Amino acid sequence: MKKTIQLFLILLSGVYPCTPYAALQESIHAYEYQATGLDAEYTSRILALDGLRQVLQQELNNGAVAEITDPEKIFMPQDLVDLAASVMHLTIVDEAWSAGVYRIQARVPTTKSDLRNALTALRGNTQLEQALRESNAALASSRQLIQYLQNRLAQKLSADAVAVAGKSYTSAVKDMEVEFAFQAVIGGMINGKLKNTLARFKKLAHQGHATAQFRLGYMYQHTIGVEQDSDRAYSWYLLALQNGYVQALSRIGYLYERGLGLSIDYRKAAEYYQQASMLGDALGMVRLGYLYLTGFGVTKNLAMAVDLIKKSAQLQNELGLSKLGYLYETGIGVVRDHKQAAALFQQAAQQGNANAMARLGLAYLYGRGVEQDMVRAYPLFAAAAERADPVGMAQLGFMYEKAYTVNQDYDQALRLYKAAGEQGAVFAWYRLGVMYELGSGVQQDRQQAITWFRKAAESGHQQAQQKLDRLQREES
Repeated sequence: MKKTIQLFLILLSGVYPCTPYAALQESIHAYEYQATGLDAEYTSRILALDGLRQVLQQELNNGAVAEITDPEKIFMPQDLVDLAASVMHLTIVDEAWSAGVYRIQARVPTTKSDLRNALTALRGNTQLEQALRESNAALASSRQLIQYLQNRLAQKLSADAVAVAGKSYTSAVKDMEVEFAFQAVIGGMINGKLKNTLARFKKLAHQGHATAQFRLGYMYQHTIGVEQDSDRAYSWYLLALQNGYVQALSRIGYLYERGLGLSIDYRKAAEYYQQASMLGDALGMVRLGYLYLTGFGVTKNLAMAVDLIKKSAQLQNELGLSKLGYLYETGIGVVRDHKQAAALFQQAAQQGNANAMARLGLAYLYGRGVEQDMVRAYPLFAAAAERADPVGMAQLGFMYEKAYTVNQDYDQALRLYKAAGEQGAVFAWYRLGVMYELGSGVQQDRQQAITWFRKAAESGHQQAQQKLDRLQREES
């Protein structure tokens, strides 16, 4: 059975062997999957594809990583090259199913330019980056379940137990197929071949598969391959939930919390987060923790907030790690511990959390919990700013304004401060006031300075209040 099928290479985190980069561009790889008692042709094919991808992972070597990354200029999460590789083009040139063995051959016509373009696309779009990271985590979970079920088959099971295991097995393999298709959509967005991949994915969702329905809701919420549509996001999340995909609970809660396609309703958001938390969903825990921290939709309860955020962090949720780091940084609900905060920010930053990158940068800039190192601060601020984090943009602007490890550039500083200010960064408002007060890179303008200082002061910035008071006294 010969076919030429356009797919997208899904590569997993791992150790890169020292092989020539050219191998990734030229070689044809073969993989054989030996079917188990739980397999049919369909499951064998999907698992053969997955095995092939893991073989191809070995071709992404340290040399290739070094050629397409520059860690001194911008911080990159450890898995970002792998995520970029997950949208590389793969062509299956031959496949066959015979006597319980699925054989498959493929080539990967990948260039360094392809990897670099994918890397740039992900760094410029946090939603794509996190979507791929979540998808890879889901694939890992499916693999674990499949391995567990295969091991169970080696035991003496009743016919009924085998039937139940077989149903779960097929469902887990189907989940893998959905994730492959989801990653193909992201690949299509990056390489301009979206139409076919999107149609294929939507077909899976319309067939009633809960994982596909959940991912399609995510796509509509975060503008992945489709126009943003919160109403459709809600509808697909609800269908996924009705079909047993409990992770949809926290997503629906978020729509209520932020008023996306629905009227803001903190109480309903809390109810959904509570259900998600009880089912072990780390995102539901940290979102519910935030509501207890602020008192939105629930009675404010600092101890409950800290407990939920800690539980989320223990499950290695990037938002939970970042929020817990913030609690330790500020001493809210816990004993202030800058060293612990920096460690948590480091973990969250490695999972692509932009705010954690910015706050880890602040730790290095001022030597809080780590040895002061402005050289290490810059790439963290740059990475956070690239992901449109307001703290990162404001602090990167500060480094350009003050010429910390970079050439002084008032134009860059002004641009970054304004972009951060549009997202409510109080520090950016204060620095804009300083620039207009001193005429740094702009025409000196006391009234503009007063406007920015007042804006920052109204949000509690003490230095801005002091400068505002002085300028107003001088005018009176």
